[in-house]
Amino acid sequence: MRTTEEAIKQYKHICWYPSAGKDFRPLLFISDWYYKKNNVPKDNRQVFPDLFILTDLCGLFDSYGDYSSLGDAYYQLKEGFCEPGSNLIRVSYKNSSTEIIVKKYERLRDLDLPFDKDYAFFDKASDYNSAILLNVEVVSRIYDVTNRYETSIIYVAALNEYFADNFLIPNGIKTEYQVIVAYGGFGGGHNGPQWIAQRYKELGTKYLIGNSYGWCNLSEEYPDKPAPRCEYLYHIDGEQWSKGQPVIWYKLT
Repeated sequence: MRTTEEAIKQYKHICWYPSAGKDFRPLLFISDWYYKKNNVPKDNRQVFPDLFILTDLCGLFDSYGDYSSLGDAYYQLKEGFCEPGSNLIRVSYKNSSTEIIVKKYERLRDLDLPFDKDYAFFDKASDYNSAILLNVEVVSRIYDVTNRYETSIIYVAALNEYFADNFLIPNGIKTEYQVIVAYGGFGGGHNGPQWIAQRYKELGTKYLIGNSYGWCNLSEEYPDKPAPRCEYLYHIDGEQWSKGQPVIWYKLT
């Protein structure tokens, strides 16, 4: 059984989505096809992620928490989703739809990260430290135009703080893209996400996509800590992603 670090080494461009829940939208929104289709500003040498790392307090195997009342397909994983060819998830919005189809599934060796109730309201999930690798096909349709591309997901059940401090940073793993949407989920975390942007240099983050958590004012609020300069690129309304605040694309320098 491979370790998560061994699995990650085969990828060059990583997107990290902490407190992801069962939200796989980054695979649609952070793609070459979506950027071209919606005229999202892009650097000449910008390369899109070939790996999406999703972390949350509980992983894909734990049934902790009942999200059925949300009525959102992204929180309803299909039964038997690990089987090759199965439909992991499907969601529709107006005249568009996206499916994520599992091509290959690999259980990775569990991590050995600590758990601390100071960081979380919930108890330790039964699958805490579990990690899985999914090679998937993303099929997106807008009206009668269909796009297909393949990418990979690693889903880890872990506290975000320990995943960054005890795994990503010590192993020199750079997360070029950072997604921060509805951070802390539905009351799962004590801390806000500002610490992630403050460590953008250690994490190697160049692009931040997420709700507004005062990213552009961090240097004023926390003058004693590092803060990136944020350049606005693009945004979508909350209905397309977070069902709340708009989601904004920033370039960090």
